[in-house]
Amino acid sequence: FLSLNDALSRSAGLLRQVAGEAITVAIVQGDVDPVAAGEDDLEQLLAEVTFAMAGCLPFGGSLTLETAPVASDLVIRTQLTATAAGYGVHDLSVSPSLTRTITRCGGSVHTGGDAGRTSSLHVIFPS
Repeated sequence: FLSLNDALSRSAGLLRQVAGEAITVAIVQGDVDPVAAGEDDLEQLLAEVTFAMAGCLPFGGSLTLETAPVASDLVIRTQLTATAAGYGVHDLSVSPSLTRTITRCGGSVHTGGDAGRTSSLHVIFPS
């Protein structure tokens, strides 16, 4: 079991590079349980999520990566939420590669957002 928050902290510089200069990256770390994923897999997941979300921001904007505990069926799980916000935000299209990486990390994925304003990706990890 590894800390998703530690993986975010270690990868912060790389994630800012992946997002590009026109996108401000914020990292918000909640009090979450460790996840059952390998270190390399978690870092790959964070890079792929950042790349996918940056693709939703054609004119720049902000990308927030946030960890938080979520309750589901009376079980507390760990959630990673990536939210892209800015002018002309595109809807997120989850690539097969990203889906494979999320599955390899033991997570499930949900998307959402407000058309033209925000796009979000939620990865939920089992406890």
